[in-house]
Amino acid sequence: MELYMALMIIVGVMVTRVLHIFSFLTLLGYIFRGIFIAFLSPYIGLDISKTISYFEPLRWLGITLLAFDIEASISF
Repeated sequence: MELYMALMIIVGVMVTRVLHIFSFLTLLGYIFRGIFIAFLSPYIGLDISKTISYFEPLRWLGITLLAFDIEASISF
């Protein structure tokens, strides 16, 4: 189970970086990463309802990092 979680995190980061290279916003990368992982999970044998409990800490970490990213992008 932990291997699949690590795989989904790595794939999610890769999707976000590829979208960032093509000049998409980081926020869109986060959104498309979530959609991509949601579609990928059933094919690798993970039940979405069971993995949500694992994603809760990652979601809060992502929200915190997004807040820092938004704050850093505001120029004074």
